[in-house]
Amino acid sequence: MTMMTTAEIQAKKQAIIDQYGPWQAHALHLQDDVWTMGGAPTAKGPFINLRRFCQVMADVTRQPLQELRILDLACLEGWFSIELALQGAEVVGVEGREENVAKARFVKEVYGLDNLTFHHDLVQNVSREKYGEFDIILCSGILYHLGAPDVFEVVEALGPMCRQALLVETHIWYNGKDPYEYKGQSYLGRFRPEYDPNYPPQFHGIDTDYAFCLTRPSLFNLLMHAGFTSVYECMGPVCPAYASVYRDRPLVVGIKGVRQTLKTAPPAWQDLPYDLWEERVNEIPTPLFLAGGDVVPNVYNPDVKMHC
Repeated sequence: MTMMTTAEIQAKKQAIIDQYGPWQAHALHLQDDVWTMGGAPTAKGPFINLRRFCQVMADVTRQPLQELRILDLACLEGWFSIELALQGAEVVGVEGREENVAKARFVKEVYGLDNLTFHHDLVQNVSREKYGEFDIILCSGILYHLGAPDVFEVVEALGPMCRQALLVETHIWYNGKDPYEYKGQSYLGRFRPEYDPNYPPQFHGIDTDYAFCLTRPSLFNLLMHAGFTSVYECMGPVCPAYASVYRDRPLVVGIKGVRQTLKTAPPAWQDLPYDLWEERVNEIPTPLFLAGGDVVPNVYNPDVKMHC
């Protein structure tokens, strides 16, 4: 931790609030009884979700987190980045809103994290040439805020940047009715108004009037087209607060591996293209229930805007 006194931390925090407004998303402990927002958190759900991410990263890479270089896209006020840096990883956080970057950098200073860097930049500008390569890329809560073709271009750019795994947590849309073609590939999803006055600006896309929310098959296919050799959906650890009874916000993991060939296949079949997931326009989502029959929040409803 930094050597700043509690009074100095409170003064710097207040200066940021005076300039940018109060924290909106991440309640982080700074020192003594000083938190970024409110007091100690009472909801366990966000912590269960973050632990799920850390577990998946460690399991997929089979490495301690301190050995990894991690990119946190659209990192908001920096909570995931802060946690991963405290775990010892080299972390780069990219965030499109200046006020969020200022708050994240302040918390970084309080914790004295030299292995963490925050950049004020749009996810649409991220590339290997600009930021380098990463063992793990986190893409949580951002894809469904992007329009088209932005959502396709962003995922495509992440392919060459990712050495091991891309973790995508995003809303998906059942019964996608809006087709979109990108570089000769057909995808399905739903265009929806991005702005909703009932949500704070921090939870809207930047300069996006209509976001394109992919269906689950199109999300899987997009990751394969971006160069990920296999794609998985995380069904455990379970995170009730970020799951849906209809699984409309999955955690999907794209693995960057070496494409395999078969020794017993005829030569003409050595390089067969991967099959793609078929879209089912009239699909009815199958519900999942937690132990004890509990109904988890965020029940899928195509008429509800999804900004969380």
